[in-house]
Order: sequence, then C-alpha cells, then structure tokens
Amino acid sequence: MSDPITAGAIATIILTAALGKLAEDLTASAMQNVKTKAVQLRNIIARKLQGKTKAVEILEKGEDVSEADIQKLTAYIEVEMDEDKEFAEKLKTLTQEIHREINNGKIQAQNIMNVSGGNASNISGPNAQVIQGGEGSTFNIN
Repeated sequence: MSDPITAGAIATIILTAALGKLAEDLTASAMQNVKTKAVQLRNIIARKLQGKTKAVEILEKGEDVSEADIQKLTAYIEVEMDEDKEFAEKLKTLTQEIHREINNGKIQAQNIMNVSGGNASNISGPNAQVIQGGEGSTFNIN
C-alpha cells in the first residue's frame, strides 16, 4: 500500500492554494519552478485518472475544493500508486523536487542584499545581524 500521507500531500498540492502560501517566502525563480512542477504533477495525475468521473470532477474544481474532495482524490491517487509503481515513482520524484525547490528557495530568500538610495542592507536570515552602510561605505568580507 502506498503511503497515505504522501498521496494526501500530493492531492493537497494539486488542489489547494496551500502551495501558494508555502511559496510566499520564496525567490521569484524558485516560486516559478515550484508552480511549474505542481502543474506537471497535476497533469500526470489528470492523465492517469481520465475516465474516473468523480476524480475528474474534483480536479476540474481547481482550488475551490473541500476537505472531503481532497480525501476522495487522495483515495484515487493511492489506488493508482498501488497498482502502477512507475506512476507512483513519478509522483514521488516530482513531489520531492517540489519540496527541494521550496526548501532551497526559502534559503535563497533569506540571503538578501538591498541597495536603495545609496544605502545597502544585507540580511542573511530572519535573526541575522543587519549590516547597513551609507553612501560611500566600504564593506570588506574576509
């Protein structure tokens, strides 16, 4: 049997705005990569579930789904993952890539250099020291 948490996570990624909330803290590049991979994931699942009327109806709702819809789609995905190991591996690989993009994007988003009006700020993390300099400031990094 496939891991229900994995199937549930996959259903949540393709059906809800949760992905958008996760991606809020990402760089623009990472956010675009995550969205592209989520669309790929959704398309793979949609092709696999063609002919399963209730599953297709849920997918067609887009982000306007209920928790019950997510649970129903999770069940469809679990069955297909159990029956088709190649399909299961594709989903797991793509889901891992999405997870990796989110984590890498959050790290990149924490390393920010702001330069505005002759003033520069470097923020290396949410609790990091902020280094600021005015016009003509020199920063030496060893």
